[in-house]
Amino acid sequence: MVRTSIILPPALHQQLVMTAEREQKTLSDLMRELLTTAMNAQRQHHYKQVYAALHKYHGKGDPTLTDVSTTINETLYGENGAWKGRDEE
Repeated sequence: MVRTSIILPPALHQQLVMTAEREQKTLSDLMRELLTTAMNAQRQHHYKQVYAALHKYHGKGDPTLTDVSTTINETLYGENGAWKGRDEE
């Protein structure tokens, strides 16, 4: 574990102390639980945003292109490439 210091408003500190006493936990244990819960919620929110952004691109590619990594220049810039003569959608 790593020891750290944080500055809290007195009212929040008192709330945390009272909650820790009520739940028969140390203030440190309560803070670790609350911070872990908050960080997990934040991470889940971030994942939802990432997956929502990725979902917007679902079906945008051409499933017949199976060797794009080796033919990327032709795929993008060739005569019938994605960047030739096509308007952005």
